[in-house]
Amino acid sequence: MKSSKLLSAIVLTVIFIIGGLNIFAAPVTPDPGKVIEPIEIATSVIIPCTQGVYVDAGAPTSNMNAFDYNYIRVGKGTEFLYEREGLLLFDNIAESQGGLLPEGAEITKAVVRLYKNDEETGTINIRQLTSDFTESTVTWQTKPGVGGIIGSKDLADYDGWHEIEIPVSVVNNWIASPSSNHGISLTHSWSGGFEMSFGSDENKAYRPGLRLNYTGADEVETEEPSVPSDSVACSMSYTVSPESPAPGELVTITVTATDNVALSHVSIMRGYTELARNEATTDDTTSLTVAYSEIAELPSMSYTLMADDIGAPEGIREDITVPVAGSGSGPAVDVDIEWLDVTEVLPEEFRLITEDGQRARITATATDADGIETLSISINGLIHDFDFTGQTSVSRSILWENTDASDTTFSYFAAARDRENIYSSTDPVYIDIAQRMIFG
Repeated sequence: MKSSKLLSAIVLTVIFIIGGLNIFAAPVTPDPGKVIEPIEIATSVIIPCTQGVYVDAGAPTSNMNAFDYNYIRVGKGTEFLYEREGLLLFDNIAESQGGLLPEGAEITKAVVRLYKNDEETGTINIRQLTSDFTESTVTWQTKPGVGGIIGSKDLADYDGWHEIEIPVSVVNNWIASPSSNHGISLTHSWSGGFEMSFGSDENKAYRPGLRLNYTGADEVETEEPSVPSDSVACSMSYTVSPESPAPGELVTITVTATDNVALSHVSIMRGYTELARNEATTDDTTSLTVAYSEIAELPSMSYTLMADDIGAPEGIREDITVPVAGSGSGPAVDVDIEWLDVTEVLPEEFRLITEDGQRARITATATDADGIETLSISINGLIHDFDFTGQTSVSRSILWENTDASDTTFSYFAAARDRENIYSSTDPVYIDIAQRMIFG
């Protein structure tokens, strides 16, 4: 018993001495001649996107900025697999250029921040643009060229912020030589027919950003964009006055959008052309109205109505057609023939003889208060169409020469269609072509 107690005491004493070495160790005296460098913790600043738009190969001559105001779309169209490519610009980066990055800052990391509005997954690639673009005018046909890939990432299948790292050297070059900063492109690496939708620069809450981590300078106070809590899409209503305008009458389209939190904008479009827009000027605007007026033209007037709120659900749109009420009567059509070489033939049945070379000018006229769309002259079954833009009185002529040996009959008539799509025609005229007698 005594020996075991003694052994336990020795073990405890050793453990205490070893474990307490730090307690009883002498304090370290700093060397007054040695300078200890402080550990620098990187801070960051977000450079906001100043231009953002996408271009669409399915609409190669159309600018998408007004049509799809709040979104950058990248991928392929679901129906015809047309490519869509995003274009972004982050300029005025350094403080000396009017930007947020403080003087003396050393960039340690650069990432492009994108807010994805959907749950698609796929690889997004970033390339530098080789020339400038303007978001309000650029199209698929006029988009800048691109260099090699400078950043790439497989984005996960959640809606929210995603970051893609790019080389620090690229950003340093933009700062040192601002004229080399033409922006970046967003492309994809998938083959399927789908797209990703990102927030654009017009949407403050979801605006793309260039986040720069840096050391060597004070922290800059910037406001992190907050994602609004709005999961309910806005609603939209419209009126047309008058509902069925007559040609030449002033027609007015009025659109009102409402939202439970805050609106972004409401607009009236025709195709990809913006006719009217009203944007919210505060972060709590729950109702916006916009109106557009123009002279009514037959046969109808088409519009695309669009509205969007500040929340994550994409905007809403509605295509409408306003019928224009015309007179309801068809065009008055007349046709005349003028013989150019022989004014009178006796007997009349020998007016035309096979290949006699006679020439005739056939002139058709049409009048309609609603305007003419097309005028047609038919000669021997061959129809000659002439298109118009709503003139109320039109006339066209065709020259015919009797040189075809296979013709046994000469026929002609005229027809016209007005802007109400009402068709009228003259009765056909038939003239026999006498065959030459062969003796022998």
